[in-house]
Amino acid sequence: MYWGLAINSSGVVTGQRWGGGGAYTQAPGGPVIDYTYNIVNPDGTLLGPSVPNAINDSGTLAGYQAFPSGGGPSQAFRYNPNGVFQLLGTLPGPQFSGSTTAFGIDPAGRVVGVAHFVTAWAGRAFLFTDAGGMTELVASGGPFAALNIATAVTTNYIVGMGTLPGGLNRGFRLHGDGSIDKIELPGSVPADQYWTSAAALNSRGDVVGFLGMGWQHATIYTNEGQFHDLNDFVDPSSGWTLQSAS
Repeated sequence: MYWGLAINSSGVVTGQRWGGGGAYTQAPGGPVIDYTYNIVNPDGTLLGPSVPNAINDSGTLAGYQAFPSGGGPSQAFRYNPNGVFQLLGTLPGPQFSGSTTAFGIDPAGRVVGVAHFVTAWAGRAFLFTDAGGMTELVASGGPFAALNIATAVTTNYIVGMGTLPGGLNRGFRLHGDGSIDKIELPGSVPADQYWTSAAALNSRGDVVGFLGMGWQHATIYTNEGQFHDLNDFVDPSSGWTLQSAS
């Protein structure tokens, strides 16, 4: 049994073999290609269990190696169809555990994710590029105290979730010029009564994710800055509640 996690514009699906297995891909109408024991780590060992969270249109995967051979923390990886496998490392500093998770990859192969703290799964958002390696995403001069996780990336945007100076969590959309949008609920709801998160986006910059307020609803934040609960577009008589969009 296989669990789908991401799809590219050609319809190639990637995900994980159910039961702790490794990465796979499947093109439309094609066979499942299971990489669990076919990808070789830089140290010559086999990849083993892994979770690919993203695939770009070149077929390059990004995710994390769940149980590295010889022990040690799980690490973000990038794997392209030519067989080049790369562990992406971690951010510097004693606050980081060495464990990293990749969630998104863009057409150029740039990867985003989170470098985890020693004391918690939470951490700091990262961007990995061929030129600069892994660097922390920083919202200079913006409304955020820290960017905690980056979940998706396109040529022009990076999205994820950050923390405001007062400790509230909000989704963000980071532009290529360094400006950043805070994804908030419009209206009179007190700011400390809800949180938002951004999970994915399209090339136009429309962002989907969720709103949490004791309950959780799927949302979209448009390129024009409009915020919508996706359940507003669902027939109430259907019995469906959309809780998250990715």
